[in-house]
Amino acid sequence: MFNEQIVQKIMDEIEDLIYVADVETYELLYINKKGSRLFGIEDFKQGKCYKLLQNRNEPCTFCTNARLKEDSFYTWEYLNPLVNRYYLLKDKLISWNGRHARLEICADITNKEIASKNIERKLQIEEILLQCIRDLSTEPDIDVAINRLLQTIGIFHKADRAYIFECDYNNAIINNTYEWCNGEVKPQLENLQNVPMEIIEHWLRQFRLKGYFAISSLDMLGEAGDPEYEVLAAQNIESLMAAPLMDEGKIIGFLGIDNPRAYTSDFSLLNSITYFIQTDVKKRKILQQLEYLSYTDALTGLGNRNKYIRFLRGMEEESPKSVGIVFLDINGLKEANDKYGHVYGDRLIAKTAEILNMVFENHVFRIGGDEFIAFGVNIGKDQFDGRIAKLHRLVDGAKDCNVSFGATWKSDDFNISELISYADKLMYINKQSYYSSTRQSNLSYRADITVKLIASLKAGDYLIHLQPKVNLKTMELSGAEALIRRQDATGKLVMPSRFIPLFEAENIIRHIDFFTLEKVCQVLSDWRDRGYRLVPVSVNLSRITLMEDDIVEKLIAVCRKYAVPHHLIDVEVTESISEMTTETLISLAKAIRNAGFSLSLDDFGSQYSDFAILTLIDFDLIKIDKRLVDEIESNEKSRILLKHSINICNEMHDVSSLAEGVETEKQHRLLKQFRCDYGQGYFYSRPIDVESFEKKYMRGTGNSG
Repeated sequence: MFNEQIVQKIMDEIEDLIYVADVETYELLYINKKGSRLFGIEDFKQGKCYKLLQNRNEPCTFCTNARLKEDSFYTWEYLNPLVNRYYLLKDKLISWNGRHARLEICADITNKEIASKNIERKLQIEEILLQCIRDLSTEPDIDVAINRLLQTIGIFHKADRAYIFECDYNNAIINNTYEWCNGEVKPQLENLQNVPMEIIEHWLRQFRLKGYFAISSLDMLGEAGDPEYEVLAAQNIESLMAAPLMDEGKIIGFLGIDNPRAYTSDFSLLNSITYFIQTDVKKRKILQQLEYLSYTDALTGLGNRNKYIRFLRGMEEESPKSVGIVFLDINGLKEANDKYGHVYGDRLIAKTAEILNMVFENHVFRIGGDEFIAFGVNIGKDQFDGRIAKLHRLVDGAKDCNVSFGATWKSDDFNISELISYADKLMYINKQSYYSSTRQSNLSYRADITVKLIASLKAGDYLIHLQPKVNLKTMELSGAEALIRRQDATGKLVMPSRFIPLFEAENIIRHIDFFTLEKVCQVLSDWRDRGYRLVPVSVNLSRITLMEDDIVEKLIAVCRKYAVPHHLIDVEVTESISEMTTETLISLAKAIRNAGFSLSLDDFGSQYSDFAILTLIDFDLIKIDKRLVDEIESNEKSRILLKHSINICNEMHDVSSLAEGVETEKQHRLLKQFRCDYGQGYFYSRPIDVESFEKKYMRGTGNSG
């Protein structure tokens, strides 16, 4: 048996910590001076080893008593949390004053362990950096690579969140551009946009002074109510670490982690990884700038044609429920550039872009030198009409802003390319008013023929002929149709088929239509002044003309100019109006009839869509196409079709029928037999000039208008 007193003296002089404890009762039987000083034990008698050395209330779960032997040591390592030291432990079973006891010799290896763990951590950091480099260099998507990198940093530091902020010095704000969140931590990226830069002034100073910023407690930032404190408190941040992202000595952002629980004073990973992040952030900004330049019009800041095409592809891939389109063109931009210089022209372009942006905010594109297009996506008809009204107000109120635009809206099933073409056509139709009121040189082909047409109309090269409409019951004159003719240099008449198709193709037919209307109003006004009986006169209006903005108001203005009652003007349209959108077509027809004009459908039976139009619009008169009349004498099917067409009119309330192209007595008799209301054709009269018409039908009549 050992002489315990001698052994105790020897053990008190040893630098290692040594203690003896009863293996059954866990009583601390002895602890040397080194141990007493370290654990602050003045009297260990009757104290339990797990209480005095581990601050536990029950035996340690890792106790080695069951492994002890008398002939050998059990060796292991342990970090004692009470003194925060690493120990190499050697345990052996001994006899102490007749009791079975554990002898434990504890060699302090803290410095060695820390050095080892530092090396291990450095190797781990180097491994992480290599992985990050691999991710950034091999992953084609920068966003994916950076998000993966943030996850790695967050896990290493056992943080709630890892993130990147980027500085916008032009607007004095910072934006959270990337984040990774651990487990149930709520993402904050959307809430941390456009944050005033003044909130992080303290951070910026620390970045410049120390190269990092860190807090171990929120109280280090001040008190509740301070902006910086409130921003962090709202995110449940108690501690954080952050390192700056630099570019040529300027802080361009920072990399941070919230509530780190590991390596809270070690910035080596953050500082090392910022180099790679800031390089990729710079690369991304360069790519963003290149993309911006590729998709942005430099003068206006609007999307350019490239962005417009990309936008259309997106619309084709995912069609919206509704869309409104405005196609706009600046009037006379080339002439303005020639007269006042390109700086002035650029101001006109920029002002137009500004107005469009004020109305539509998004989806506005400059697609040509003087052409713009804007979209209202997934908005209702009333909302779109409100925006168009606002656009009119802004354009009218802008100095020197002279534009023409076409607008259309459609919901549900539509073809976006067809809608754009339709808006473009509407724009050019409205542009005719501009051509009518200006004299220009150096015009484009289309503008040139427009101006030449207007000049020719003013020079008297065009005139109207009238063809009577006859009541088949009474054989009396019931009205007339105005037909345009052109007179060449020799005085010979040129038929409409020689020039109307060109004017329609160039979308300038409105000048012919309004010339005809004005001449008709002049004739009716003259008849009134001369005491003649007034009869309604039909004026053919092209679909293109009917598509003009405020067309009904324009018709009213011409009638007002000559004091002609509206019921004397019959607006004659063809089935081609079906190409207009249903909403526009119904609204236009109602507006024409509500204004007091009568409405006739010309060439009924010539197109398959005629019957569909009848279901949409209330016409006053349906004119049956000449081709159905031509063969009724010899072709039974033609007679059947004609008869049924007349019956349709008779069965529809307040709709009269008129047969066109009546040329023979037999045709006339059959039409009367089929109860057709009116006839028009060479059998009654060819189209004749106004003077001849007056001699034949007006002389001796009294005014009954």
